Amino acid sequence: MRLTTRTARVLAASVLASALTVAVLPGTAVALPPNADPHFVQVDAGRFNHAVLGLTDDGTVYSWGVGFYGELGEGTSVIEKLTPSPIALPALAAGDRVIQVSVGSEHALALTEQGTVLAWGRNESGQLGLGDTATRGTPTIVPTSAFPGLSTARIVAISASGADHSLALSSSGQVFAWGWNGFGQVGDNSVSDRWSPVRVINNSATSVSAGNGYSFAVTSAGVYSWGINLYGQLGNGTTSARLVPSSTAAFPGLASGEQIVEVAAGGDHVLARGSHGTVYSWGDDGYGQLGLGAGDDSRTAPAIVTVPGLASGDTVESVDAGEGYSLARTAAGSLYTWGFNSDGQLALGDLADRDSPTPVTAFPAVLDDAPIAHASAGHDGAVIVSATGGVYGSGRFGGLLGDETASDYPVSTFSNIRLGDLAGSASLSAAPLAGTPVSANTTGWNAGAVLSYQWQRGGSDIGGATGSSYTPVVGDLGQQLRVVVTATAENFATGTTTSTAATVAAAAPDIQTLSLPPATAGDVLSIPIVTTGTGPLYYSGVTLPSGLSIGTTTGVISGTLTVVGSYTVQIQVSSDYGVDNGYFTLSVVPGATTRLTLLPSTTTPTQGDTIDVTVVGYDAYDNEVGNLTSETVFVSDVSTDLVVGNAITFPQASPHTITATARGVSESVVIQVTPLRGSLSGTGAADTGEVAAVAILALVLGTVLLGAGGLTVTRMRLRSGVARSRRSA
Repeated sequence: MRLTTRTARVLAASVLASALTVAVLPGTAVALPPNADPHFVQVDAGRFNHAVLGLTDDGTVYSWGVGFYGELGEGTSVIEKLTPSPIALPALAAGDRVIQVSVGSEHALALTEQGTVLAWGRNESGQLGLGDTATRGTPTIVPTSAFPGLSTARIVAISASGADHSLALSSSGQVFAWGWNGFGQVGDNSVSDRWSPVRVINNSATSVSAGNGYSFAVTSAGVYSWGINLYGQLGNGTTSARLVPSSTAAFPGLASGEQIVEVAAGGDHVLARGSHGTVYSWGDDGYGQLGLGAGDDSRTAPAIVTVPGLASGDTVESVDAGEGYSLARTAAGSLYTWGFNSDGQLALGDLADRDSPTPVTAFPAVLDDAPIAHASAGHDGAVIVSATGGVYGSGRFGGLLGDETASDYPVSTFSNIRLGDLAGSASLSAAPLAGTPVSANTTGWNAGAVLSYQWQRGGSDIGGATGSSYTPVVGDLGQQLRVVVTATAENFATGTTTSTAATVAAAAPDIQTLSLPPATAGDVLSIPIVTTGTGPLYYSGVTLPSGLSIGTTTGVISGTLTVVGSYTVQIQVSSDYGVDNGYFTLSVVPGATTRLTLLPSTTTPTQGDTIDVTVVGYDAYDNEVGNLTSETVFVSDVSTDLVVGNAITFPQASPHTITATARGVSESVVIQVTPLRGSLSGTGAADTGEVAAVAILALVLGTVLLGAGGLTVTRMRLRSGVARSRRSA
């Protein structure tokens, strides 16, 4: 008679402390559906029974299925839950939460982030670790003091998947075991049951897994096993039982630097995984669960399992062993299954056993393209968690494992394990009027639900009308309009609701345009007037500036305005059902600067004067752009002129060409500067070259020249380019 049980794939606390994530191969496009609410990160399906525990990212524990000894966590009187629901937990320390769950044959364990172990369910062999054999129907804290030699370490992993015994791993590498010990699966060199944890490995352990009457621990020194060994499941090359941890046989084909990092103990077979993704199996192979090909190839030592068809760069990231079948999940989120399949637990669409790993390719629409983040092999049903938090099952998972509407079995492909039905309401946002959009108001739907819409006329679908709003047409007049809303979400069954139908009526024209955008002189205008109402609609311009017109049926204002100003526009729209008028102001602003006008403060400056030049810009239609003086650069063609901003000083009398540049446009003006009265005049070169500076200085500043003989006023006159003087006392 073959014993059966459930194996928990142990995850480090640091991994489960946050939502599980899945690595995606470079270049792989993955379109994920919205994150499920609640968001599951781990599941564990019972090996011996049909109880399942699920864990969400906030530490809530869900249970569903069948449990006769309180393993559902709802008390011993609750033996069946057709849909998942949360269970109550005892008070935890501030900030603490559950990070791992594990289901045994008829008992369950949970582990918190701070290392607290919770236990509930059947306890006739002390498998709860509470020091007695009393069954507990709800989660109960296992005192930290129950773990001998734990000291400052804490529990970081648990496994309750054995027939009736439990394992725990500490942060310092210790392994503890308790419960039924009829085959030495506790590992303390006896076959006596242990009601409290005993320490069987002192250090260096990194993971643990409880099988059907046997146990495994992975350590830095290798893989150790103990307990029953009828089918060679201890992997030590024999079929002899071990009462204490003993080393397994060597693992062939390990790559350089590769180590065994995970062992999953099943009913009577075992899987292991190397750090480079190499998969091993040993033990019973009655159904092909070892994955080694055709024939009963039971093994007493590890053998390499070939996983075909892996994408380039993808590797196996986790394994789990059920009752006669196996699962392997890859880093990219793909799933392989093999072994016993009488209930469809392999999710391959049939009930045929497989003796080699086979990829699972069929998933529900809501799960398509979402990688698998976690997988658990139960007694005769597999349960998976998507990277977005949804939970799905295949095999015997119907009324027993979480969907009250599904048949118990077989279910040979993954189906949604729902927490309930999606529900909400839909209504029309307003009485439907032909030509006026009406929207679907949706309320009360579950968080994360994706809504789709189908509008109906007279009870029949309107082709292409699948948006959240719809604009009735003239052909809808007098018809009953309604919208059908369908919701989908992971962890819930699809929900559908239909709004109350309403008759489509005619609507008078209503101009929706609120204002006209400003235009630039010379722009070619094309301004639509937006109007609702039952058509056909006709437009006219009651008042339109010269040069503009409006399309009679399009309602588009077009034309060109070249004169700056504000124009009053009145548009009228009419139909068989009424008239509406719209009143607007259309502002036209100047275009780009095309020329400048220079305005000197005086056109007759005198030698030595300073004048200001004002610059005004104009566009191509002679609309004044504005005073551009502050942004203008001025240049004179006379090098002695002093230019400061728009102020220009003229030291000498002559024609001066002043050039102004603004906004890429230049303009010049010629200014004739008149000589100072009484100043030197003449036409010779000496006028400016030899004497001019002295003459101007003398005349302007009234310079007094002191001669050797006393005060002398000197007058100078230029004749024929020669300076002459008369002196007077």
